[in-house]
Amino acid sequence: MGAAAVLLAGAVVVADRGVPRMELDRARALDRAAASPSVAKGSPTPTASPTPSSRSAPPAEDEAGPGTTNPGVAMRVAVRSDGSLEVAEQALFERERATLALAPPDVAGAGSGLDSVVPVVRDLQVVADGRPVEAPDRLRRTVVVDLGGPTRMVELRYVLDGTTRRSLPSDVGRGLGVVAPISTVAMDAEVMLRTGDESVLNLLCPRLARDARVCASGDEGSLELRVLVYAGYAMVAGTLVFWALVWPEGQADQRLRRLLRDGVVVCAVASVLLVLVPWSAHGGGVLQAVPREDGVAVLVRVAVLVGLAGFLSDLAAEPVVGRRRTASLAVVVLLALTLVVQSNAVEGGWLLVKVPVTLGHLLATAGWLGGLVALAVVIIPQENVTVLDEVIPRFSTVAFASVVLLVVTGAVHAVLVTGGVDALVSSSYGLVLVVKVLLFGAMLALGNHGRRYAHDVTFRRLNSPERIALSPGVHALAVVMGAELATAFAVLGMTAVLVLVAPPGA
Repeated sequence: MGAAAVLLAGAVVVADRGVPRMELDRARALDRAAASPSVAKGSPTPTASPTPSSRSAPPAEDEAGPGTTNPGVAMRVAVRSDGSLEVAEQALFERERATLALAPPDVAGAGSGLDSVVPVVRDLQVVADGRPVEAPDRLRRTVVVDLGGPTRMVELRYVLDGTTRRSLPSDVGRGLGVVAPISTVAMDAEVMLRTGDESVLNLLCPRLARDARVCASGDEGSLELRVLVYAGYAMVAGTLVFWALVWPEGQADQRLRRLLRDGVVVCAVASVLLVLVPWSAHGGGVLQAVPREDGVAVLVRVAVLVGLAGFLSDLAAEPVVGRRRTASLAVVVLLALTLVVQSNAVEGGWLLVKVPVTLGHLLATAGWLGGLVALAVVIIPQENVTVLDEVIPRFSTVAFASVVLLVVTGAVHAVLVTGGVDALVSSSYGLVLVVKVLLFGAMLALGNHGRRYAHDVTFRRLNSPERIALSPGVHALAVVMGAELATAFAVLGMTAVLVLVAPPGA
């Protein structure tokens, strides 16, 4: 099944071929009903195409994408005052064809509130390469239309009834609607849906992976927010791992406490905004379609972070050893689980493999990248090299184990998610993964240089402790760690992109 690009109010997002759910405001449609011409009634005999409203006009030729410049389907949808949908659908074929099968839209899987809808297509008109062709006025079952000769492009204009429902509980006039192509060419083609209708408050794609189902224009900032969620998690989990396993005897340290506090704030705020931003931008409708698992994951994550924030002063007062160490590592695992629930690891088969693999990948990320941040915070600013010879070997052990785990889990996860090596290397998902791997390799190279400079600093301290503060090795170590951290942020960005890019076969 091909992926579809959905365009809402000028923003392109990735979506499934069909069944996008729309949050509707009927009051806005009623307000402009008198000024909005509807699709003219069709006829079973060839006629000129009806003049659609500007809100459902066919895509312009200069609008690149499926159905216009590439094989696939382009759709424009507007909401009519009676709750029906005014649709202009344009299909561009890979090869010329003389016939086209049309069928009522397949809206199975639209989700709660739309389970019982029965689509009815009326006022149907068909134009093949500019030629009006004969078609039934109403479409209740699959029919094959003679296109009157070899054809590359077909325009369909129709009214779709029976696919909207009032949303309860809700404000008066608020509802849900579902739409999908009626041209069967869309079964294996990309689809782009456009709407400039202000009564469409939100658009969702239930057939996509859970993390990409919110696909309206209000979700443009989700990539940045996901990066912040991952960055905040790495700061929190990495600091706790560093504090519990690397820092000498888990000693209380104000710098680690401040880093932990900042990570808690970043992760909690970004997690909440990832839900609230599209909700506020589209009238609150997005919350009706947030999967229960996602909602629970966000609530648990925020609750854990709030609880952790309440114990920050306590953590800075005593060493992180014994039960404190166990509790800290348990928090790391619990936070990672909330991210796993929102990942593509819980989609499809092989759950018993993908879930542990993804969990291990997140824990390894925290141990390495988050630990690197903590190491930089406690050593670089004040050139506190007195603990280098004790901290560096411990961190190297954690980092080495994390890198091995990252490589193994990353490879297994990529193959499982895409369905095989062939699908991986031939997909956009695989391309993004290659970029991430290259950045990962750059981090390994920088880490190797960092260990060399750290060894140089330690050696100089043992031989000339009074001059260590002026050693160029310290400054070199700071530069290398800074570059490694910058590359780490890019890796997090690629991770967020991988969440948004649908794997092959998704």
